[in-house]
Amino acid sequence: MKPHLKTDNKKIWKPYSQSRQILLKNGYKANICPVGHEILEKLLKDNQVAISPNLLKIANTELNSAYLRPVNRRKKPHPVSYPLGFLEFFIQFVTFDGYLVLDT
Repeated sequence: MKPHLKTDNKKIWKPYSQSRQILLKNGYKANICPVGHEILEKLLKDNQVAISPNLLKIANTELNSAYLRPVNRRKKPHPVSYPLGFLEFFIQFVTFDGYLVLDT
């Protein structure tokens, strides 16, 4: 039996961007935008938080982190050497308290 992936996007919510806060404060008339998309009134609902964007802004500059030092000592590259922020995001997204995460 294959295990099912469990996720909870509440753990990766972010505060609204400044532009979103301004939009909610000033309002917006539902309309068709220049590229043809319909802007709906329901987009003005204030949920207090936003789901993380599709693009993760994570620097790949960890040359001497606790994560990479053992890899560098072995002088053998890790097959999936991602920035720590990337790993933290997805571990937080798809695991729950008490889960054990292994780096094979």
